[in-house]
Amino acid sequence: SVRISAVSTFITGFLNRHAAKFLSENPDIRLDFVGEERNAVLERREADMAIRHMRPVGGQARVRKLGDLATTVYAAPHFIQRNGALKPDVPWVGFSRPLDFLPEQQWIEANVAPKHVVVTLASSATYADTVTREIGAGMLSCMVGDQRANLQRVNSGVPVMHRESWLMVLDDTRQRPAVRTVMN
Repeated sequence: SVRISAVSTFITGFLNRHAAKFLSENPDIRLDFVGEERNAVLERREADMAIRHMRPVGGQARVRKLGDLATTVYAAPHFIQRNGALKPDVPWVGFSRPLDFLPEQQWIEANVAPKHVVVTLASSATYADTVTREIGAGMLSCMVGDQRANLQRVNSGVPVMHRESWLMVLDDTRQRPAVRTVMN
């Protein structure tokens, strides 16, 4: 068993898409996905590896950059004008504590009038679900938003921001054959 801690939308938007193929090729490995907003502490053995969307600072874990995740504004088509821009006074979905530190929420605070934010959430999975249910426009990673058939990118579709994705694992844990296989 390999326990992987990641934000729940990374699990649903990326890891789950690749899990079936991986498991068919590696039938002796069980994946244990831990979707949570807080950062698991590897030194306390809360996970074997962790995927984070900010470069980790400190700690004993080895860190490897996985890639860049694009993020942009998504909305249901009825919220979007013919020119691709949002209609005036569109409702928005925001993040609440403990996620109000996210770059996505900081972008919303800088670009959306507070009166237009109709709901805030403290979970990335419920945030994506709320935007998908057409309650309002929202900031989603492209790997999540592009999979939602009822949503489309606003404006030109060019991402508003990019966030790095990082893999963290402790030295002794990464020597386990199952962990090495998952890392590879």
